[in-house]
Amino acid sequence: MLAIATKDVEARGPVAAGATPYGKADECELILQGYLAFLDPPKEGAKAAIQALQQHGIGVKVVTGDNDLVAAKSVRR
Repeated sequence: MLAIATKDVEARGPVAAGATPYGKADECELILQGYLAFLDPPKEGAKAAIQALQQHGIGVKVVTGDNDLVAAKSVRR
């Protein structure tokens, strides 16, 4: 789930490569526009694919932004 918020700010001039002219103060007093929800269930063959990798000595790591309980349940499927 992502919250989408906006704020009108004046455009700022160019800065060094990889830098941004905006800072934390620009992230204050945002106006909530809405939410985006994503559903990405594990694919039907995911369990078998992970088992096959493990049988061949390949370690599987799961990287997720979900909380610990959701992540643990996803891995156990």
